[in-house]
Amino acid sequence: MLIDLTCPAEVFQVSLPTEEHPAAECSLYSLSDRIIVSADVTLKLQNDRGVDLEKTSVTIRPLNARPHSSFRMSIPCNFHPGTEKAVVSFDKVRFSDQTAWERKDENETEYEPNDLPVSKALTDLKFAAGETAKGFPSQQDGLWVCVCGRPNPDSETSCVRCRQKKETVFARFNRDAVETKVSQREKQLDLATRSTREDLARLQRIREEEYRVEGIRRKRRNRLLVCLAVFLALAALFFFLAEPALRRLLPGETEPLTETIPVTMEDEAKL
Repeated sequence: MLIDLTCPAEVFQVSLPTEEHPAAECSLYSLSDRIIVSADVTLKLQNDRGVDLEKTSVTIRPLNARPHSSFRMSIPCNFHPGTEKAVVSFDKVRFSDQTAWERKDENETEYEPNDLPVSKALTDLKFAAGETAKGFPSQQDGLWVCVCGRPNPDSETSCVRCRQKKETVFARFNRDAVETKVSQREKQLDLATRSTREDLARLQRIREEEYRVEGIRRKRRNRLLVCLAVFLALAALFFFLAEPALRRLLPGETEPLTETIPVTMEDEAKL
């Protein structure tokens, strides 16, 4: 793939024109330290065989693209039913300080994109490097491709897109380093899972012990209640059987303990 590494902006995505909206909507990113105020761009609409269906060059202004930030532009064009691809290239970029950048064919460089397909490797890389990661960094002829997918000239020590240092990118996000980091995470997750299982098992043992103790207490309460009921029943039976004897011992119903001896007149005279 060809790229002009000196271009101060790059295209992320281009939406195809429709009958209702005859324009290509572009999502772009400013790689410059200066504000971009306008740009001359060329748009090519191509079919599935790569044949140009339309080619148009326009000047887009005003842009006011802030340094190292995303921005958008709309390129008017016609709708073609067979359009499969839209290619946008910059011919000239003007800055707020009255300077400008112009495209030169001799600045175009061939490079191999490092984009990974949707796979476990890409998932692991995103875990290690973040959601903007596209592929493992690679060193190519005269340039290096960052983990974010941006090619950079060898003279650049930091990526012009994500601003990460080349040394850090190659040290932390190469395939071996990512696999090591993922392996460490899996071990940590395994330890955390094992610890969680042990905690759950310990809680289960505590609950079982509490349930066992509660069962013993419940049985003791039930035995006490049964004993109390039996005691009350026996007491009731005792009082029921002893009632007749108790009635005979009540006052007015008991037999006199001494006999009444009648006193005669002679006995009174003696007294």
